[in-house]
Amino acid sequence: MEKRNTKRPVVAISTYDRRVYKFDSIGEACEVLGVRHSEIYRVLKKERKSTGGFIFEDLDSYLERRCKKT
Repeated sequence: MEKRNTKRPVVAISTYDRRVYKFDSIGEACEVLGVRHSEIYRVLKKERKSTGGFIFEDLDSYLERRCKKT
């Protein structure tokens, strides 16, 4: 199976103060926040609610959910 090198834009929502941070890729979020890639992926797959003090969501899903509220 070939590994895909596509970036997956994500948002991280702080569980402490609900601030939202946008990242161009899971790798960038890992570097900035110090959270392991596998743990972010588990949150995105809904296997965990949060990790490292953040809730992670795909950018498209986040924007879609936000647009429905208004």
